[in-house]
Amino acid sequence: MCDPAWRPSIRPPGPVAPLRTIWQGYSLWSLTKNFMSARDNLAESLREFYIRSHRVMDRLMRSHGASLARTKLLLYISRLRQPRSTDIAEAFGFAPRTVTEAIDALEREGLVRREADPNDRRAKRIVMTADGQNAIDASEPVRRELIDRLYNALSEEEAEQLAALLGRLIDRLGEIEHQKYP
Repeated sequence: MCDPAWRPSIRPPGPVAPLRTIWQGYSLWSLTKNFMSARDNLAESLREFYIRSHRVMDRLMRSHGASLARTKLLLYISRLRQPRSTDIAEAFGFAPRTVTEAIDALEREGLVRREADPNDRRAKRIVMTADGQNAIDASEPVRRELIDRLYNALSEEEAEQLAALLGRLIDRLGEIEHQKYP
């Protein structure tokens, strides 16, 4: 059963409300898991975990004045040390325009700035500002705390096993992604 905090706060009016009450607190996964194959169950479980963990993390981070998306982008820029927008778009799998808009927003907030690429006159490098680093310093402990709280449900051995299994699935996705289809 889902965490009660995930329940919608507004119920529809009229005769639908009692039926909605029955379904509140249940995810699609929890309602259908007994009718799916083990692999379908796994795929749905991974999807449910990904979506819910991101929502919880984003909600927690927003309560501390940050967002998961902004923090992830700032961390990436910080770690790569002056990436180009195209590098970011490729790494995150976003359209270049989406990344441009995100960088524009960070630049307006004074968290990054664009500088000319000395090796390519057409390109700009994204450079972290001191305010950007301060934003990471403020939000990263919140993100780390949630990760620690979440994964403390697993022993070190279980965490290593899960990471290895997910690594195999990620490798398989890479193989599938590069296969040629008729």
